[in-house]
Parts: sequence; structure tokens; C-alpha cells
Amino acid sequence: MRKLVRLSITALIAAAALLGLILLGANLYVQSPSSQQQIKRHLSAAFGMPVEMVRAVFTPWGGLRVDGVRTAGAPGQPTVKAELVRVRLSLIALLRGKFVVKTIGLEHPTVTLTQNSEGRWMAPLRTVAAASIPEPLEAPASPSSSPLVTPMPHAATTPTAPAVPVTPAMADGLAPVSTVRVPAGFEFFRLRHAELRFLDVKGREVAALEDVNLEGRPVAGAAGDFSGKIWFEQASFNQRRVRVRNFSSNVRIEGGVVTLPNGAGELGGGQIQAKFIIRPMEDGSPYEVTAKVDEASLGRLIQEAGGDPDFASGRLQGTLAMSGLAADVSLQRGGGELRLLDGQFRRGGLLKTFGDRSKIEELRRPEFKVATLTYTIEGRDLFATPLELDSANVRFTAKGVCHLPATTLDLQARLVLGGPIAKQLPAFIATNFESSTDTPGEKFIDFKIGGTISNPSTDLFQKTLSQPVQTLLGRVLGRNRKSEENPAVPETEPSPSVSPAGSPPP
Repeated sequence: MRKLVRLSITALIAAAALLGLILLGANLYVQSPSSQQQIKRHLSAAFGMPVEMVRAVFTPWGGLRVDGVRTAGAPGQPTVKAELVRVRLSLIALLRGKFVVKTIGLEHPTVTLTQNSEGRWMAPLRTVAAASIPEPLEAPASPSSSPLVTPMPHAATTPTAPAVPVTPAMADGLAPVSTVRVPAGFEFFRLRHAELRFLDVKGREVAALEDVNLEGRPVAGAAGDFSGKIWFEQASFNQRRVRVRNFSSNVRIEGGVVTLPNGAGELGGGQIQAKFIIRPMEDGSPYEVTAKVDEASLGRLIQEAGGDPDFASGRLQGTLAMSGLAADVSLQRGGGELRLLDGQFRRGGLLKTFGDRSKIEELRRPEFKVATLTYTIEGRDLFATPLELDSANVRFTAKGVCHLPATTLDLQARLVLGGPIAKQLPAFIATNFESSTDTPGEKFIDFKIGGTISNPSTDLFQKTLSQPVQTLLGRVLGRNRKSEENPAVPETEPSPSVSPAGSPPP
């Protein structure tokens, strides 16, 4: 019995020693110059562009750890910086002296994508093709257009990408390809706590994503196709004035088309559902987006845009459908509708200013059960068709255009007062209103709104609240009709700025 125990212990020690020698040999093999070069080539194949690294170390509990990974892509190719990349290799293949990469995981990387001169977010990539890298799986013949999206009218056939500058360290067998080709044996990709930045061709930030997590698998038999899931803590757009938080979606890459089919997240404390499609490897990067917003806080949206959160409150709902080219804002087209429920304007604003000057309490803090904006987008212009605010005794409508990105306004507006409020108007103001032919007792006045969203101007106050003192005295003292019809017009006070930065004119 004792002899059997001793034999068992001896066998276990021998097995452990043998395993230790195997792992030591594997680690020494991995750290050899030739193996380090092979690792670099495999990472280059996986990333679709040349990769530099500091070192690679193999451990049985952590797999292959690669430190200091960097890529230096040409414009239109991602630039990746990752302090740590974890790679899982096939141990059986490694013992045979071959590298078969099964999974790649990036920890806390920074990825920057810059549009190239053709407006592509991702140019046709170039990968390292060395004899030591297994041949990639061949993709079956398939139609050139993806069934996920209707071909965009501005999309063009993707030409061959300009040559990427090659350094001596990258010079091993570069071969151009139209998509990322996944090496045989590759099973899984993971991105953890990443930061993604999208820059236009002039280096200006278009979007920034924080704490991004992405994972997925290559689609079997389809070179470059990918299926997985993405989620991130925050994405900001439009000079970080619009923020989407806690967003998640499935993600698909098929035939060069990137699709987020079922996105869901938070916007202004409410919910947003969205579908996004982009062709980043085609000229201009054609895209389509549809979105639905529910229960977003108007005050919070104003605050995130840089305005006064106490200016207005209410619950915002809305829809958006838009398409265009990411490289050319002038070609975007779309539209939708916004609804504000239980809206209230607390500070400033055109109607509050009008209420202060006319001494009508209901106008000093206007409340609207429902306010709607039906809009269309054509290039850099947003058309209100129309904007309507409706309360028990006040109705405000406006039609016109907001020119972007300057946010200059050119609106034709109408203010309609119900009978109870119309009766409260001072006589010298009421004379400037017209009586409604549709509803007895209602009065209305037409005016213009100009300036910008952050500093609008209007001629409403000149029409209603800046009557010349001479005219008032003339009416009181009973001057002749001619002097009343042709009063002297003194200098009028300037129209006030009626809303803070990022706030709507009402």
C-alpha cells in the first residue's frame, strides 16, 4: 500500500514537473525574437493594419499578455493604443510551434477614427500576409449590396485606397484587401472600458464614446463579417451638447455595412430607442438613423446643451428619421416630431416678457399641456412646420427655418389670446391685435423672430409695447385724427433677449 502511494506521489510530481517544463518551454518560445515577430504579425492580421508592441509574455493562467500595443493607421483607419491586450492561443498548436489565435481582448484602449479625404471612416484596410499566418477562411459568393439597408443615392463604388506609408518594421508582405480578413481559428473578440473618438477630415470631434464595451464573433464563412453586442456609459455629439447614456445594442458587420439594429439607452433622463446603419468604407460614409425618445426632461436637455435648466421644464417625446453622408452635412435629409407634455417656461422667454410688460399674470409663467414641433431637416437647415404651443387661453405658432450650426432663426410667428386674456390687455396694446374671425373674443398678432436660439430677437415688443408716449398723450388729450394716424416715431428700445443659451424662443 505504501509502495502504491509512493508511486502515485512520484507520478504526480513527475507530471507537474513535465507540465512546468512544457509551460516554461512555451514561455521561452513565445519570448524568442522570432516568436515575438510572429505575434506582431498575427495581431496585425487581426487588427487589419500594422501593429507595434513592447513585449509579449505567456502564462498558463492568463494566456498570452501583450503590453504596449500601438497602431498608426493612415487617415480613415483607426489608431489604437492599448496598454494591455490579452490573447488566447491554441496550446496544442503552440506545442507544435504554430500560432493559432483564438480570442483577443483589449483592456482600456483608446481608439481614434479619422475620416479620410473621401469621407470614409474606415478605408480599405491592409493586412500583414506572412507564411506563418494560416490562410483565412474564404467567403462564399454573395451580392455586393447588403439586404439590411436600401442603397443610398449618394453611395459610390469604393475605389482602391491610397497606399499606406510603410515603415521598415511593417514591411513584411503587405497586401491590400477590401475588408478585414479573419485568420483561421479565430473565435472571439472583446473590447473592455474603451474610449472611442470620431474625427472629421479636419480633425474636429464628431462624436466621443466613453467606457465602451464590445464583444462578438466572426461570422463563419464570411470574411470580415462580425456579430456581437456593444454597450457604453456615454456618447456625446454636436460639440458634446447632446449626451446619450447607458446605451446598448446588438451590432452586425455584413459586407462592410455596420448595423446597430436595436439600440436602447437614456437621453435627458428619459429613454431612447434607435437603429443606426452606416457604410464606413464607402465614399462619404452613407448612414441612416431612426430614433424614438420618451419621457426626456426638457430642463436636463437644456442644461446639457449649456443653457439654464430652470428656464423650462416638461416631458419630451419625439421621433427622428434621417439619412445622409457623414462627410457632408449639407446632404442630410430627414424629419420628425417633438411633443412637450406639461411644459412650463419659468425664466425669460418671449411670452414671459410679454406677460411682465402687459401685467397679465397667466402670461408671466405660461404652462402648456401639449406643445408640438413638426420639423424637417434639409442639409444645415431645420424647418419648423410648424411649432405649436397651446394652453387654456394662449396659443403660439411659428413657422420658418433655423440655420445650423449657427442656430440663426427666421420665423414667422402668431400669438393668439383667448377671450379671458384678451380682455385684460391694456387698451394701447389691444389696439395692435386683430380680432379672430373663427372664435369670438380671441385676438391675435403676427410678428417675426430672428437672432439665434441662444439670443433671439423679435419685433413683437415694438408692435405692442413701445407705443410712442406722444401717441398716448394725443389719445388722452383728444388730438386730431391726422396726428393720431401719423405720429412721430421716436427711437424704440431694443428687443430683449428672450431666452438663455440653448433655450427655445417661447
